[in-house]
Amino acid sequence: MHSKIVKEIGSEFWIDSEPSKINGAPAWLAAYGKTSLFSSGRGAITSVLQGARDRGFERAVLPSYLCEAMIVPFERAGFKIEFHSLNASLECDMEEIKKMCARERSILFHMGYFGFDTNLNIKKATGELEKLGTFVMEDITHTLFSDVSSSGAHCKVASLRKWMGLPSGGAVFCDDENIVRSGNIAHQKLVDIRLKALSLKGRFIENGDVLLKKEFLELFAEGEKILNNDVNAYAIDPVSMSILGGVNIGEIKSKRSANYEHLFRELSCVKWIRPVFGSLPDNVCPIFFPFFCENGERDKIKAMLVAHDIYCTSHWPLYHKLNGKLTNDVTHLYDDMISIPCDQRYDLQDMNRVVSVLKEYK
Repeated sequence: MHSKIVKEIGSEFWIDSEPSKINGAPAWLAAYGKTSLFSSGRGAITSVLQGARDRGFERAVLPSYLCEAMIVPFERAGFKIEFHSLNASLECDMEEIKKMCARERSILFHMGYFGFDTNLNIKKATGELEKLGTFVMEDITHTLFSDVSSSGAHCKVASLRKWMGLPSGGAVFCDDENIVRSGNIAHQKLVDIRLKALSLKGRFIENGDVLLKKEFLELFAEGEKILNNDVNAYAIDPVSMSILGGVNIGEIKSKRSANYEHLFRELSCVKWIRPVFGSLPDNVCPIFFPFFCENGERDKIKAMLVAHDIYCTSHWPLYHKLNGKLTNDVTHLYDDMISIPCDQRYDLQDMNRVVSVLKEYK
């Protein structure tokens, strides 16, 4: 990672230089099971759904708090979708899920949020769900580097791009080779666009040239448009494979944990901020530091942060088909949460910038 102090906090990752290419999946991924690598998390989901359709599955049960990018592959594959509720702690009602799965043979798609084992009750009920004929798919994107309990899921999927600067990167971890439909070729247009964007942002971080910023933002937007329009299961590209092979997992875990803990200590006393989770357990590697804006002014707060070159994520924009169908708790998740970047690009000095800006807000 770059050693200089970064003016901007948040938004897309970057790369400083293109690594030398390697062959084969990085060894550290083997810990999650038999690995198939794809261009995106969307493509990874699609690859599993193709195999599930071949086994006669036509219906899916998903959490009502979810990114549109994870819902669309189910729609494009022709699945009937039913959404279950969550509470404000991001935990599900297991009885509701079992009733849904009992009505018709289904895929159950679930995840732990922000690095935490929020789906533990689903993991404990995997045996009961299997008796109902349920195919269990876990998205481990948010818990990729957390030492959480094993799920017993039939397969796991992840978007690797959420953790580091990659032109492409999604994964399926599944021991049943008959389920996964592997991608044979990379989406070269997507790779070329994102690789250029990542490199340009690296130069911008180095020299602050605003013309570079305009160019890489346009390229990232173009890449996202491609991903939104095409959720097919393409293969990962060699450059991304090489970057994954050089990942320092220890640094990722230690920096993220230290940054999260600092934000938690400093911001828990702010009266309008309520952290979604408490102090960080030793087994959790956070993907963000999420908190609720209890003053109902999330959009104003995000705008203020942007004015200070701090770019925070809203997890997630509400998918239009869920509008008007949510419980109060899930609506609260969509409307009032902000996710602060706390990743390995940043140190405590960067986190103090965030803290100072938020404490100034009245």
